[in-house]
Amino acid sequence: MAPGDPRWLVVGAGSFGTAMARILGPRPVQLTLAARTADHADAMRESNSNERYFPGIEFPHDTRFTTVDDAAEQDWDAIVLAVPTSAFNATVERFANRAPMFLSLGKGLDPSGRRLSEVAAEHMDRDKYVTLSGPNIAREMMLDLPTAAVVAGTSRDTVLAIQNVVNGFAFRVYAHDDIKGVELAGATKNVVAIAAGVLEGSGFGDNAIAAMMTRGLGEMARLGLANGAHLQTYLGLAGVGDLMVTCRSPHSRNHRAGRLFAEGLAPDEIKARIGQVVEGMRTAPIVKQMAVEAGIEMHICDAVSQVVEHDVPLPEVVRHMMSRPPGFEFTDTHEFEL
Repeated sequence: MAPGDPRWLVVGAGSFGTAMARILGPRPVQLTLAARTADHADAMRESNSNERYFPGIEFPHDTRFTTVDDAAEQDWDAIVLAVPTSAFNATVERFANRAPMFLSLGKGLDPSGRRLSEVAAEHMDRDKYVTLSGPNIAREMMLDLPTAAVVAGTSRDTVLAIQNVVNGFAFRVYAHDDIKGVELAGATKNVVAIAAGVLEGSGFGDNAIAAMMTRGLGEMARLGLANGAHLQTYLGLAGVGDLMVTCRSPHSRNHRAGRLFAEGLAPDEIKARIGQVVEGMRTAPIVKQMAVEAGIEMHICDAVSQVVEHDVPLPEVVRHMMSRPPGFEFTDTHEFEL
Protein backbone atom coordinates (compact mmCIF):
# COMPACT_ATOMS: atom_id res chain seq x y z
CA MET A 1 0.00 0.00 0.00
CA ALA A 2 1.26 3.44 -0.97
CA PRO A 3 -0.02 6.83 0.27
CA GLY A 4 -1.58 7.62 -3.10
CA ASP A 5 -3.40 4.31 -3.51
CA PRO A 6 -7.23 4.48 -3.80
CA ARG A 7 -9.18 4.08 -0.57
CA TRP A 8 -11.41 0.98 -0.63
CA LEU A 9 -13.92 0.14 2.08
CA VAL A 10 -15.55 -3.22 2.79
CA VAL A 11 -18.82 -2.75 4.70
CA GLY A 12 -19.63 -5.89 6.66
CA ALA A 13 -17.23 -8.12 8.59
CA GLY A 14 -19.11 -11.38 8.14
CA SER A 15 -17.58 -14.37 6.38
CA PHE A 16 -17.81 -13.10 2.79
CA GLY A 17 -16.82 -9.53 3.66
CA THR A 18 -13.84 -10.84 5.59
CA ALA A 19 -12.81 -13.07 2.69
CA MET A 20 -13.05 -10.19 0.22
CA ALA A 21 -10.97 -8.01 2.53
CA ARG A 22 -8.27 -10.67 2.49
CA ILE A 23 -8.48 -10.86 -1.32
CA LEU A 24 -8.16 -7.09 -1.64
CA GLY A 25 -5.42 -6.75 0.98
CA PRO A 26 -2.46 -7.38 -1.36
CA ARG A 27 -3.94 -5.14 -4.09
CA PRO A 28 -2.69 -1.56 -4.62
CA VAL A 29 -5.41 -0.05 -2.42
CA GLN A 30 -5.72 1.39 1.07
CA LEU A 31 -8.13 -1.17 2.51
CA THR A 32 -10.47 -0.70 5.47
CA LEU A 33 -12.90 -3.32 6.82
CA ALA A 34 -15.92 -1.93 8.68
CA ALA A 35 -17.59 -4.01 11.39
CA ARG A 36 -21.02 -3.36 12.88
CA THR A 37 -19.69 -2.90 16.43
CA ALA A 38 -16.64 -1.20 17.93
CA ASP A 39 -15.85 -4.35 19.93
CA HIS A 40 -15.61 -6.42 16.74
CA ALA A 41 -13.44 -3.82 15.00
CA ASP A 42 -11.14 -3.58 18.03
CA ALA A 43 -10.81 -7.36 18.26
CA MET A 44 -9.81 -7.61 14.59
CA ARG A 45 -7.34 -4.76 14.98
CA GLU A 46 -5.69 -6.44 17.98
CA SER A 47 -5.44 -9.92 16.45
CA ASN A 48 -5.18 -8.87 12.77
CA SER A 49 -7.75 -11.60 12.10
CA ASN A 50 -11.48 -12.21 12.34
CA GLU A 51 -11.54 -14.82 15.06
CA ARG A 52 -15.33 -14.93 14.99
CA TYR A 53 -15.38 -16.51 11.52
CA PHE A 54 -11.84 -17.57 10.56
CA PRO A 55 -9.70 -18.04 13.67
CA GLY A 56 -5.97 -17.95 13.10
CA ILE A 57 -6.08 -16.65 9.50
CA GLU A 58 -4.49 -13.20 9.42
CA PHE A 59 -5.24 -10.25 7.19
CA PRO A 60 -2.50 -8.58 5.14
CA HIS A 61 -0.76 -6.30 7.65
CA ASP A 62 -1.82 -3.04 6.00
CA THR A 63 -5.53 -3.74 6.56
CA ARG A 64 -7.33 -1.15 8.65
CA PHE A 65 -10.44 -1.66 10.78
CA THR A 66 -13.28 0.65 11.75
CA THR A 67 -17.00 0.66 12.47
CA VAL A 68 -19.80 1.10 9.95
CA ASP A 69 -20.84 4.29 11.75
CA ASP A 70 -17.39 5.86 11.43
CA ALA A 71 -16.97 4.69 7.82
CA ALA A 72 -20.28 6.31 6.85
CA GLU A 73 -18.82 9.72 7.74
CA GLN A 74 -15.93 9.43 5.25
CA ASP A 75 -15.46 9.45 1.49
CA TRP A 76 -13.98 6.47 -0.38
CA ASP A 77 -12.81 5.63 -3.88
CA ALA A 78 -14.80 2.38 -3.87
CA ILE A 79 -17.11 0.62 -1.43
CA VAL A 80 -17.70 -3.14 -1.23
CA LEU A 81 -21.13 -4.03 0.18
CA ALA A 82 -21.01 -7.29 2.15
CA VAL A 83 -24.21 -7.14 4.18
CA PRO A 84 -27.28 -9.42 4.35
CA THR A 85 -30.09 -8.61 1.93
CA SER A 86 -32.28 -7.55 4.86
CA ALA A 87 -29.81 -4.74 5.64
CA PHE A 88 -28.94 -3.87 2.04
CA ASN A 89 -31.42 -1.04 1.43
CA ALA A 90 -30.50 0.87 4.57
CA THR A 91 -26.78 0.38 3.96
CA VAL A 92 -26.90 1.59 0.36
CA GLU A 93 -28.96 4.61 1.35
CA ARG A 94 -26.40 5.49 4.00
CA PHE A 95 -23.30 5.13 1.79
CA ALA A 96 -24.69 6.12 -1.65
CA ASN A 97 -22.91 9.48 -1.76
CA ARG A 98 -19.66 8.28 -0.25
CA ALA A 99 -18.00 6.72 -3.33
CA PRO A 100 -18.05 6.83 -7.15
CA MET A 101 -18.37 3.05 -7.49
CA PHE A 102 -19.78 0.16 -5.50
CA LEU A 103 -19.21 -3.61 -5.57
CA SER A 104 -21.98 -5.75 -4.10
CA LEU A 105 -21.33 -9.27 -2.80
CA GLY A 106 -24.99 -9.96 -2.06
CA LYS A 107 -26.59 -13.14 -3.41
CA GLY A 108 -30.24 -12.72 -2.64
CA LEU A 109 -33.30 -10.60 -3.26
CA ASP A 110 -34.79 -7.68 -1.40
CA PRO A 111 -37.82 -8.71 0.71
CA SER A 112 -39.93 -6.84 -1.86
CA GLY A 113 -38.72 -9.24 -4.57
CA ARG A 114 -36.52 -6.67 -6.28
CA ARG A 115 -33.00 -7.40 -7.37
CA LEU A 116 -30.35 -5.64 -5.29
CA SER A 117 -29.28 -3.46 -8.21
CA GLU A 118 -32.87 -2.23 -8.48
CA VAL A 119 -32.78 -1.30 -4.79
CA ALA A 120 -29.43 0.45 -5.25
CA ALA A 121 -30.78 2.41 -8.23
CA GLU A 122 -33.17 4.19 -5.87
CA HIS A 123 -30.18 5.79 -4.16
CA MET A 124 -27.47 6.10 -6.82
CA ASP A 125 -26.74 6.13 -10.56
CA ARG A 126 -27.02 2.58 -11.93
CA ASP A 127 -23.63 2.91 -13.61
CA LYS A 128 -21.88 3.21 -10.24
CA TYR A 129 -23.04 -0.26 -9.20
CA VAL A 130 -21.40 -3.64 -9.94
CA THR A 131 -22.20 -7.07 -8.51
CA LEU A 132 -19.87 -10.05 -7.98
CA SER A 133 -20.93 -13.68 -8.16
CA GLY A 134 -19.61 -17.16 -8.87
CA PRO A 135 -18.42 -20.26 -7.00
CA ASN A 136 -16.96 -18.31 -4.09
CA ILE A 137 -16.83 -20.26 -0.82
CA ALA A 138 -15.44 -17.78 1.70
CA ARG A 139 -13.24 -20.24 3.59
CA GLU A 140 -11.41 -21.25 0.42
CA MET A 141 -10.90 -17.58 -0.45
CA MET A 142 -9.37 -17.06 2.99
CA LEU A 143 -6.94 -19.92 2.30
CA ASP A 144 -5.92 -18.40 -1.07
CA LEU A 145 -7.23 -21.44 -2.95
CA PRO A 146 -7.95 -20.83 -6.67
CA THR A 147 -11.32 -19.16 -7.22
CA ALA A 148 -13.13 -17.57 -10.18
CA ALA A 149 -15.91 -15.00 -10.25
CA VAL A 150 -17.75 -12.60 -12.53
CA VAL A 151 -18.43 -8.90 -12.05
CA ALA A 152 -21.49 -7.50 -13.81
CA GLY A 153 -22.96 -4.06 -14.22
CA THR A 154 -24.53 -1.59 -16.62
CA SER A 155 -21.36 0.46 -17.18
CA ARG A 156 -18.48 -1.17 -19.04
CA ASP A 157 -16.03 1.36 -17.55
CA THR A 158 -17.11 0.66 -13.97
CA VAL A 159 -17.10 -3.11 -14.47
CA LEU A 160 -13.60 -3.04 -15.94
CA ALA A 161 -12.34 -0.70 -13.22
CA ILE A 162 -13.58 -3.09 -10.53
CA GLN A 163 -12.23 -6.12 -12.40
CA ASN A 164 -8.81 -4.52 -12.73
CA VAL A 165 -8.48 -4.17 -8.96
CA VAL A 166 -10.13 -7.36 -7.71
CA ASN A 167 -8.61 -9.81 -10.22
CA GLY A 168 -5.50 -11.65 -9.07
CA PHE A 169 -3.47 -14.83 -9.46
CA ALA A 170 -5.70 -16.97 -7.20
CA PHE A 171 -8.89 -14.96 -7.68
CA ARG A 172 -9.74 -14.82 -11.37
CA VAL A 173 -12.42 -12.27 -12.25
CA TYR A 174 -14.31 -12.12 -15.55
CA ALA A 175 -16.37 -9.17 -16.78
CA HIS A 176 -20.08 -9.65 -17.52
CA ASP A 177 -22.87 -7.45 -18.88
CA ASP A 178 -25.96 -9.42 -17.79
CA ILE A 179 -26.52 -8.06 -14.29
CA LYS A 180 -30.12 -9.34 -14.25
CA GLY A 181 -29.01 -12.90 -14.90
CA VAL A 182 -26.07 -12.76 -12.51
CA GLU A 183 -28.20 -11.44 -9.66
CA LEU A 184 -31.12 -13.81 -10.21
CA ALA A 185 -28.80 -16.81 -10.56
CA GLY A 186 -27.04 -15.91 -7.32
CA ALA A 187 -30.35 -15.70 -5.48
CA THR A 188 -32.08 -18.78 -6.87
CA LYS A 189 -29.11 -21.13 -6.60
CA ASN A 190 -29.32 -20.75 -2.82
CA VAL A 191 -32.84 -22.18 -2.91
CA VAL A 192 -31.75 -25.14 -5.03
CA ALA A 193 -28.83 -25.73 -2.66
CA ILE A 194 -31.25 -26.21 0.22
CA ALA A 195 -32.98 -28.90 -1.83
CA ALA A 196 -29.60 -30.55 -2.47
CA GLY A 197 -28.90 -30.61 1.25
CA VAL A 198 -32.30 -32.16 1.93
CA LEU A 199 -31.65 -34.96 -0.57
CA GLU A 200 -28.15 -35.62 0.76
CA GLY A 201 -29.32 -35.58 4.35
CA SER A 202 -32.15 -37.95 3.44
CA GLY A 203 -29.72 -40.43 1.87
CA PHE A 204 -31.15 -40.19 -1.65
CA GLY A 205 -27.76 -40.69 -3.32
CA ASP A 206 -25.69 -38.96 -5.98
CA ASN A 207 -27.99 -39.79 -8.90
CA ALA A 208 -30.92 -38.00 -7.28
CA ILE A 209 -28.80 -34.99 -6.31
CA ALA A 210 -27.36 -34.67 -9.82
CA ALA A 211 -30.82 -34.88 -11.35
CA MET A 212 -32.20 -32.31 -8.92
CA MET A 213 -29.31 -29.89 -9.57
CA THR A 214 -29.87 -30.18 -13.31
CA ARG A 215 -33.59 -29.61 -13.02
CA GLY A 216 -32.92 -26.82 -10.54
CA LEU A 217 -30.61 -25.10 -13.01
CA GLY A 218 -33.45 -25.27 -15.51
CA GLU A 219 -35.76 -23.54 -13.05
CA MET A 220 -33.15 -20.87 -12.37
CA ALA A 221 -32.75 -20.16 -16.08
CA ARG A 222 -36.50 -20.17 -16.64
CA LEU A 223 -36.98 -17.43 -14.06
CA GLY A 224 -34.04 -15.50 -15.47
CA LEU A 225 -35.34 -15.62 -19.04
CA ALA A 226 -38.77 -14.50 -17.87
CA ASN A 227 -37.09 -11.42 -16.40
CA GLY A 228 -34.92 -10.53 -19.38
CA ALA A 229 -31.71 -12.38 -18.48
CA HIS A 230 -29.55 -14.28 -20.96
CA LEU A 231 -29.43 -18.09 -21.10
CA GLN A 232 -25.64 -18.01 -21.49
CA THR A 233 -25.31 -16.53 -17.99
CA TYR A 234 -26.73 -19.73 -16.50
CA LEU A 235 -24.11 -21.83 -18.28
CA GLY A 236 -21.26 -19.83 -16.75
CA LEU A 237 -19.70 -19.09 -13.37
CA ALA A 238 -22.71 -17.22 -11.96
CA GLY A 239 -25.06 -20.05 -12.93
CA VAL A 240 -23.89 -23.64 -13.08
CA GLY A 241 -20.54 -22.78 -11.44
CA ASP A 242 -22.03 -21.24 -8.32
CA LEU A 243 -24.80 -23.84 -8.23
CA MET A 244 -22.35 -26.74 -8.18
CA VAL A 245 -20.31 -25.50 -5.26
CA THR A 246 -23.29 -24.26 -3.21
CA CYS A 247 -25.11 -27.58 -3.63
CA ARG A 248 -22.17 -29.77 -2.65
CA SER A 249 -19.76 -27.87 -0.38
CA PRO A 250 -19.96 -28.62 3.36
CA HIS A 251 -19.09 -24.94 3.87
CA SER A 252 -22.28 -23.79 2.13
CA ARG A 253 -24.80 -22.49 4.65
CA ASN A 254 -27.72 -23.24 2.33
CA HIS A 255 -26.57 -26.83 1.77
CA ARG A 256 -26.13 -27.25 5.51
CA ALA A 257 -29.60 -25.86 6.14
CA GLY A 258 -31.04 -28.50 3.80
CA ARG A 259 -29.26 -31.26 5.71
CA LEU A 260 -30.69 -29.93 8.97
CA PHE A 261 -34.18 -29.90 7.48
CA ALA A 262 -33.62 -33.58 6.64
CA GLU A 263 -32.77 -34.20 10.30
CA GLY A 264 -36.18 -32.84 11.25
CA LEU A 265 -35.19 -29.44 12.60
CA ALA A 266 -37.61 -26.52 12.28
CA PRO A 267 -36.62 -23.31 10.46
CA ASP A 268 -35.96 -21.34 13.67
CA GLU A 269 -33.82 -24.16 15.04
CA ILE A 270 -31.79 -24.23 11.83
CA LYS A 271 -31.16 -20.49 11.93
CA ALA A 272 -29.99 -20.78 15.53
CA ARG A 273 -27.79 -23.81 14.77
CA ILE A 274 -26.03 -22.16 11.80
CA GLY A 275 -25.71 -18.78 13.49
CA GLN A 276 -25.42 -16.84 10.23
CA VAL A 277 -27.87 -15.65 7.61
CA VAL A 278 -29.11 -18.41 5.29
CA GLU A 279 -30.15 -16.40 2.24
CA GLY A 280 -31.92 -19.31 0.56
CA MET A 281 -34.40 -19.56 3.43
CA ARG A 282 -35.29 -15.90 2.96
CA THR A 283 -35.33 -16.12 -0.81
CA ALA A 284 -37.44 -19.27 -1.33
CA PRO A 285 -40.86 -17.68 -0.64
CA ILE A 286 -39.93 -14.66 -2.77
CA VAL A 287 -38.91 -16.87 -5.70
CA LYS A 288 -42.13 -18.84 -5.33
CA GLN A 289 -44.14 -15.64 -5.69
CA MET A 290 -42.01 -14.43 -8.61
CA ALA A 291 -42.69 -17.71 -10.44
CA VAL A 292 -46.44 -17.32 -9.89
CA GLU A 293 -46.37 -13.76 -11.22
CA ALA A 294 -44.30 -14.81 -14.26
CA GLY A 295 -46.57 -17.79 -14.96
CA ILE A 296 -43.73 -20.34 -14.92
CA GLU A 297 -43.27 -23.66 -13.15
CA MET A 298 -40.55 -23.93 -10.50
CA HIS A 299 -41.47 -27.14 -8.67
CA ILE A 300 -38.17 -27.52 -6.77
CA CYS A 301 -38.13 -23.94 -5.53
CA ASP A 302 -41.81 -24.21 -4.63
CA ALA A 303 -41.11 -27.34 -2.60
CA VAL A 304 -38.26 -25.63 -0.74
CA SER A 305 -40.57 -22.70 0.01
CA GLN A 306 -43.12 -25.08 1.54
CA VAL A 307 -40.42 -26.60 3.76
CA VAL A 308 -38.93 -23.23 4.76
CA GLU A 309 -42.32 -21.77 5.58
CA HIS A 310 -43.09 -24.98 7.51
CA ASP A 311 -46.42 -25.34 5.73
CA VAL A 312 -46.02 -29.00 4.79
CA PRO A 313 -43.98 -31.75 6.50
CA LEU A 314 -40.78 -32.62 4.62
CA PRO A 315 -41.69 -36.28 3.88
CA GLU A 316 -44.95 -35.15 2.29
CA VAL A 317 -43.14 -32.57 0.14
CA VAL A 318 -40.64 -35.16 -1.06
CA ARG A 319 -43.39 -37.71 -1.74
CA HIS A 320 -45.29 -35.18 -3.84
CA MET A 321 -42.19 -34.26 -5.85
CA MET A 322 -41.34 -37.90 -6.59
CA SER A 323 -44.88 -38.80 -7.62
CA ARG A 324 -45.36 -36.03 -10.18
CA PRO A 325 -46.26 -37.40 -13.64
CA PRO A 326 -43.32 -37.54 -16.10
CA GLY A 327 -43.25 -35.30 -19.15
CA PHE A 328 -40.87 -33.81 -21.69
CA GLU A 329 -37.53 -32.62 -20.35
CA PHE A 330 -37.89 -29.34 -22.25
CA THR A 331 -41.21 -27.62 -22.81
CA ASP A 332 -40.33 -26.59 -26.38
CA THR A 333 -39.68 -30.19 -27.50
CA HIS A 334 -41.10 -30.90 -30.97
CA GLU A 335 -43.71 -33.61 -31.33
CA PHE A 336 -42.43 -37.06 -32.14
CA GLU A 337 -42.53 -37.92 -35.82
CA LEU A 338 -44.79 -40.90 -36.35
